Amino acid sequence: MKTALVTGTTSGIGRQIVKGLLAAGYSVIAHARSADKLERELAAWTPRERVSTVLAALDAKAEVARMADEVASRAPKLDLIVHDAAVIPKARVETADGLDACFATNVLAPFMLTRRLEPQLRAAAPSRVIFFFGGNFGELDVGDLAARSKSRTYDGFKIYSESKNACALLAQAMAKRLSGSGVSVFAVLPGLVDTEGLRGLGFPFSVLARLMFRTPAQGARTPLWVAEEPGLEAKSGRCFGSVLGGGWRNETRLPDVARDAKLADEVYALCERAMSG
Repeated sequence: MKTALVTGTTSGIGRQIVKGLLAAGYSVIAHARSADKLERELAAWTPRERVSTVLAALDAKAEVARMADEVASRAPKLDLIVHDAAVIPKARVETADGLDACFATNVLAPFMLTRRLEPQLRAAAPSRVIFFFGGNFGELDVGDLAARSKSRTYDGFKIYSESKNACALLAQAMAKRLSGSGVSVFAVLPGLVDTEGLRGLGFPFSVLARLMFRTPAQGARTPLWVAEEPGLEAKSGRCFGSVLGGGWRNETRLPDVARDAKLADEVYALCERAMSG
């Protein structure tokens, strides 16, 4: 039986990914920050005996490291990691590690989990790792990505979108470094989805989300397809999905900043420094 780790499973796309993976026959390690929320989700996941849980605050490096160790102790082989958890901040929050909380949660945590669980991924090869892209924003300030100390204004959706550019770049950088290992790395674009995070941005998202956006189940289609599609290993490092419409299995045309090989190496190096610092 295949084993998957999914982060951010108590709302939106994450809970639908768990359902889809269970239906596909996986054993799932479901991550959340809140024990109460996770307990409520367990009632909706079947078969229950194929779900285990892990708690961690992904904006804290020590918590992420502990979580990785816990997952490794349970799963000597890990077939899939889906990095669904993310925040869309309303204001800058500095973590106890001195990092911007959006960077820590959306970029550094998936980097750390992938790096620390690489032996388990290699042991299960062919295995896959899925990052999430979003926002379709054409900028990325790598020098200020981790701290945001120079930002005079803090536009939450812009900061979120830059973090997702960084995730697309990490998928490319990791795919290059893991070439030949049997571990494939992808980014996915679930599109505009009616989630708590987008509605939390207020108007117009709060109105448009319910009227025009995809449902969480529709948003989960692309990551579930990337997890299972035969032969996709040949396209490791690429991004799949669309904003809206029927192209949820299409290869995504990323903005220039999210497919720059030099920037990909810079983001990877930044995460290495932040992980060890």
